[in-house]
Amino acid sequence: QRWDAGWRARPDATRNIVFTARTSWLAAQAAMHADDLASFAAYAHHGVEAMLRYRDHRSGGVHWELDRTGKPCGRAAASKQTYGMA
Repeated sequence: QRWDAGWRARPDATRNIVFTARTSWLAAQAAMHADDLASFAAYAHHGVEAMLRYRDHRSGGVHWELDRTGKPCGRAAASKQTYGMA
């Protein structure tokens, strides 16, 4: 969620589950109310696919934050946050 002045993801950009979930929900809400349902539905679908990358297949639950390569990172890399699972 770190962007430069040209709206390009910075090399140190990370994503967290809450941001991904909220933007996916926003796209789904827009799809339900927009004339151009297909484009917003595609964004919502992309968001759901992105949320699946946060799943911890080994230990269960979801990771809070991922780096650009999809690996857990940040302060909560070694733990799970219940808020992110909700």
